[in-house]
Amino acid sequence: MTPAPVSNTLTREKLRRLISLARSHPAPEPASVESTDFDWTRPHHFRPEHLAALDLFRRKTVDKITDTFEALCPGPFTVTAEPVEQYFASFLAARIGAHQQNDYFLVLNTPEEKHCGFLCFTTDAATRLIAMMLREAEYIEAPERKLSTLEESILMDIAGAVTDSFMEVLQRFGGSSLIKDRSFAKGVWPLNFEGFNDLACLRYRVQYPQGSLDLTYTLLAGVLEPAAGFEASNRKPATAQELSEKMMRNMHKVPIALAARLCCGAIELDDVMNLRPGDVLLLPKKVAEPMDILLNEKKTFNAYPATFYGKYAAVIAPPDHE
Repeated sequence: MTPAPVSNTLTREKLRRLISLARSHPAPEPASVESTDFDWTRPHHFRPEHLAALDLFRRKTVDKITDTFEALCPGPFTVTAEPVEQYFASFLAARIGAHQQNDYFLVLNTPEEKHCGFLCFTTDAATRLIAMMLREAEYIEAPERKLSTLEESILMDIAGAVTDSFMEVLQRFGGSSLIKDRSFAKGVWPLNFEGFNDLACLRYRVQYPQGSLDLTYTLLAGVLEPAAGFEASNRKPATAQELSEKMMRNMHKVPIALAARLCCGAIELDDVMNLRPGDVLLLPKKVAEPMDILLNEKKTFNAYPATFYGKYAAVIAPPDHE
């Protein structure tokens, strides 16, 4: 008996049953994907491995700055530093213009006399630094007081000493020597550039018996690249004179093929076929005549055959004997 054919037509009843079946099996929850928000308002010049290397640099600068304060002022001192922060120059310029109009800035320059960063501290910190240098036991808060010429000189002495210690550590890590300005800028963006230049900030807190103060170094990210473990590929471009000298040094090391040719002649094929060990070939050159010296297969000099410590040698012939 032949079975009845099964209908493949999708009827309304079949569609209703399929929908009910699908509703009875809810879809599984999508797998969660861990992600972090990317901050486009800050540069990302230094990757995590670079920041880890900069952490060692930061600890070394803390030790050196502490030694500097201990040597110049009555202590004891405890210096701490926050992890490196990255900013665009435009962001810092706007913040300084709006909120740091009384701060002091000591500009730092590259050996080529280009701005590359600055040391920043508040008026309160400036007064505290001067008081420490003068070994005054009590600190008198006077945020609006204008510093005298002598006080600014004292402030430059201690700010310069601390900056020298910071730069000494930077040079140990392969960085360049930086040059300090001879005077402070105050209340204005101190660098001659702004925009999307990558800057890195290192903030230090100096604690001592009479209180605490903050110092902040802000540098172009490229200045800190050696300390961050970057490959030494961004060095200063060589000058035309340096390139010329390097090319000449390399040219002087180019190997040149050298050959000493006693003479040239011709021989018949029949004589070649009959040559045996011990046979003597007569050469078409007198004994008193010099042989040829070839450089890269080109005759360049004449020379006389000789020996030197058991080895063949050639004595270059004077021009009039060539």
